[in-house]
Amino acid sequence: MDNIKDLILILEKKSVKISLDNSKENLRLTGNVKNITSIDKEQILSKKQELIAFLKQELIGGKEISKNDIRFNALNKSNVYSVPKAAQSESYPLTPSQGRLWIISQFENASLAYNMSTAIQVEGDFYLDKFEESFQYLINRHEILRTYFVVDHKGEVRQYILPKDTLDFTISFKDYSDSFDQLQDTESHLELKNNEPFKLEKAPLLRVSVIRLANKKHIISLCMHHIIGDGWSMQILMSEVMQYYKMLIHGKTLEIPELSVQYKDYAVWLTTELKKEKHHAAEEYWLNQFSGNIPVLNLSGFKPRPLVKTYSGNTFSYRFPGTLLEDLKSFSKEKKSTLFMLLIAGINIILHKHSGQDDIIIGTPIAGREHPDLEKQLGLFLNTLAIRTPLNKDSTFNDFFELQKKILLDAYQHQQYPFDELVGKLNLKRDTGRSALFDVMVILQNQNQSFQSTNNSDKELKVEKYENKRNISQFDMTFSFVEQGANGLLLNLNYNSDIYDQEVVERIVTHFEQVLTQIITDQNIILKNIACITENEKLELAKFNATEINYPKDKTVVDLFQEQANKFPDNIVVKDDFTSYTYKELDLKSDRIASHIVDNYGNNHEPVGVCINRSADLIPLLMGIFKSGKPYIPIDPNLPESRIKYIVENSGTKLIVVDKNNYESDEIKWVNSAEIGLEETNKALNIAKIKPQDSAYIIYTSGSTGNPKGVEIEHSSLFNFLLSIKEKLNITAQDLLFSVTTYSFDISILEFFLPLISGAEIYIANQVLLSDPKEVCNKIAAIKPTLIQATPSFYQMLFDAGWQGDKNIKILCGGDSLNDKLAEKIFLNASEFWNMYGPTETTIWSSTKKIEEPLDTLNIGTPIHNTKFYILDDAMNMQAIGIAGNIFIGGAGLAKGYYNNLALTKERFITNPFNNEELIYNTGDLGRWLPDGNIGFLGREDHQVKIRGHRIELGEIELVLSQYSQSIKQVVVDAKEINENKVLVAYFISDNELDKSELRNYLQSKLPEYMLPNYFVNIDVLPLTANGKIDRKAFPEITAEDFIKKEYKSPSNSTEEKLVEIWQEVLGVEKIGITDDFFELGGHSLIVMKLKSIIENHFLIKITTVDVFNNPTIQGVALLIKELEFINSKNNNVRKSRTTI
Repeated sequence: MDNIKDLILILEKKSVKISLDNSKENLRLTGNVKNITSIDKEQILSKKQELIAFLKQELIGGKEISKNDIRFNALNKSNVYSVPKAAQSESYPLTPSQGRLWIISQFENASLAYNMSTAIQVEGDFYLDKFEESFQYLINRHEILRTYFVVDHKGEVRQYILPKDTLDFTISFKDYSDSFDQLQDTESHLELKNNEPFKLEKAPLLRVSVIRLANKKHIISLCMHHIIGDGWSMQILMSEVMQYYKMLIHGKTLEIPELSVQYKDYAVWLTTELKKEKHHAAEEYWLNQFSGNIPVLNLSGFKPRPLVKTYSGNTFSYRFPGTLLEDLKSFSKEKKSTLFMLLIAGINIILHKHSGQDDIIIGTPIAGREHPDLEKQLGLFLNTLAIRTPLNKDSTFNDFFELQKKILLDAYQHQQYPFDELVGKLNLKRDTGRSALFDVMVILQNQNQSFQSTNNSDKELKVEKYENKRNISQFDMTFSFVEQGANGLLLNLNYNSDIYDQEVVERIVTHFEQVLTQIITDQNIILKNIACITENEKLELAKFNATEINYPKDKTVVDLFQEQANKFPDNIVVKDDFTSYTYKELDLKSDRIASHIVDNYGNNHEPVGVCINRSADLIPLLMGIFKSGKPYIPIDPNLPESRIKYIVENSGTKLIVVDKNNYESDEIKWVNSAEIGLEETNKALNIAKIKPQDSAYIIYTSGSTGNPKGVEIEHSSLFNFLLSIKEKLNITAQDLLFSVTTYSFDISILEFFLPLISGAEIYIANQVLLSDPKEVCNKIAAIKPTLIQATPSFYQMLFDAGWQGDKNIKILCGGDSLNDKLAEKIFLNASEFWNMYGPTETTIWSSTKKIEEPLDTLNIGTPIHNTKFYILDDAMNMQAIGIAGNIFIGGAGLAKGYYNNLALTKERFITNPFNNEELIYNTGDLGRWLPDGNIGFLGREDHQVKIRGHRIELGEIELVLSQYSQSIKQVVVDAKEINENKVLVAYFISDNELDKSELRNYLQSKLPEYMLPNYFVNIDVLPLTANGKIDRKAFPEITAEDFIKKEYKSPSNSTEEKLVEIWQEVLGVEKIGITDDFFELGGHSLIVMKLKSIIENHFLIKITTVDVFNNPTIQGVALLIKELEFINSKNNNVRKSRTTI
């Protein structure tokens, strides 16, 4: 803190002592105070908070330390040295700050943001010629006003100074004394002048305008580029020019002493200073502060951040009451700190609350004029401190504030290190949409600092500040506080209006006041318990959750189906390519199936496993299970045998319906689906009476423990869901739904039962059809459905296969995130486009959004009927509109829990903190309320992801992978975006080198295909954040070596060469050999469709999806192509029907 010590020493040389008053919150000046100049006052005011903090540190037991103390021994005259004159030269170096501003000014519109302007209103006789003459004196005295910037022949930007007699400087003059609208004309002229860009290659970088409003009333406007000055310079400049002007109009001779140093001398001197040991110590401190990953602040807003930084701005002003200011001061006094420190702490908390981030960087300016030679200089001396603050949500505010105070005091001690030098040393990756290192600036001014009036003792000339608003913002946000005593604390929050609207900014200010009130009320409040939301905001959220609809409490989906069967008995309800059922036939067959199950397996609620292939026969089977009073468990026959075995054992099911009985067990009855309900007897059917609270189905989803978990849904939840969706989507008896979803995925339940309760029809696409997207497109064209539900990847597959969409089809899309390109295609080629959201645990979909424009892809809409969404912070406080939080869901769709897993049920289904009689489910997703009551989806809170619509717990893969070998010490699985496809990457630490192909083969025997990592990366250590957490952003980029490839074998003919080119394009992998396996390289069933299409188009042949699966190498496909080309040549290019088994 040598600059503070220097200031104290300078005052002591003038026989002035500075100390704390009795309150220890303000400064006291004693001694020969007449020696204090206006510049000294500015220095003291600008450093008031730092001086108070420093002097408090010099207190022990409330007593001042004597000058013999070691700290004051350091304050000796050797500390004050002169800035030497620079050797005469054609040009001079730039300071680091000037260098950064020159670079910024090369970007379009950026230079305007650094046009500094101020204006005063002068009342009295005004003489333009004398005023212009006074400016000429000023320009002659300060070389920086004659400085321009040019790139020399070495490519270095240098500053050049024009001789006094060569500068062309004039003051513009406008007379609006007769104007009809003086205010408007004045504002327009000032806006025009202040927003006119400077050419840094041409001096002066200064512009002065005089506007006449009346004979004795003028506006004087001053605008200069920041590269030649700062706020302090503006005040010196205005003060000096008015002093010269007054002397001239009174006929006094101007005897202006030459400055001992000029800005160029400072620039050369600073270049030398930066090489000294003291500078290196400061550099070490700052580089240590910013070691590791640099956090980037992401505040919630409703506008997309421009790719290139803009400077459009606006300012919102708010005055905190005087009582709050007094409370803040009292708190600061108690903590032996400063008001500024407390405000910084509060801002860090509000940024933490609004962003969810626990590592925050904000900037704050310091004058940079510690050296006494610089106090009367014009130029850019301002420096910026980047204050990095970690926040631990479990800390008390008291502990956090002590940390904040230490961080600030340490920063003050090393404040001489140039910010721009730090930015250069950090070698930051350039983000064209942001400022360097931080996006939020904080400033605290005393009322006297906010406007330094020029010497106003002349009664003939009245001078006062003229407020001239500029719609400019240098940063995302700048918090400018002005301490106004009894009038309270004024906050002028300047913000980038291209990123934030005023509603967001006002909310931040409101929440900031909430934070300040809470921390001064309870110093020991835990940070995570600090709530931002106001009572009015809570009422607004309650309106968003007003979804109550009265549905019959005694009915189930079976009742709704039978109502439709009575209305439309002869209408087709379900069909595939071989079978169809009318409503009457489906009702009768499902009755016989139910009766068979009850007669043979008991009238109980034990679940029935369903493990058959897709067909129309699936629907009467499921309805029959419902009618038997039992829930069904869907088991995909394509799952690994070990996973099927776990589901069967965990569920305890004693009855499983299959196509083929490939399993043997004494305890489990494997029943062929063709044998159930065949008998047509006249005996009374034994149908169970179903209650709404009975379970309807149990679906197993990925689990973090290494095994899937069963989600148990009751009939009342399914009933509420189906009726709500029917009403929202306006499903009628005229609809035909094209069913494509595997029945082990819960969204298939909508496809199977929504038509049944609506009098509509279902087409069940079989697995063979679904394996060929072109055939799917043909089938859609043939049967003309009105409704399709699928994941985004399925629709992408259709478009890749040439589908053009259909304006007669409603598209439901959910189960995974949707990209803008795909959204636009669907939006433009469908009658309606709905975004669907919801976890399995809250019954299929819990919210819906009819997409009105493609950019709505992350809008998951509003809750369905009798469903409530809660967006909460880590302490279960409600988050206000716009602030990200964890999505919790409650209401009629809530699952009973996890089947046979009470512990996990209690963990994830928790008591509603706003209603003790209800439970809510923690989805693990992040979201935020939008102002219109819709919900914006922001991704996952944990490390659960969705791959091709399947929800995956990464922890399950990690656990299975770690069991492969004892040599594997640590495993982290992550999801990455490669070629617009989401893929899994396994990072692991192993004592021994592992065969990645064998590793993948092992996983293949344990996990479904969609859960297999595509890449395996062996690393030495896991990267960690400053808080000791795994830093997923710091994982190494994946390379070609991370793919599981065999020994490279190059192509041997033109066909193989072209196939290599195609594979590399489709997979995004370099150097693929002809024996490398397509699926081991990251290929999967959806990419197969794209590969198939490209091969067919290039080689003019027809292949099936099965061909690709059976020939997963380039060598194999090349041989297939050769065979097909031969066949085509023999059969007039018409390929015979062929099947590869």
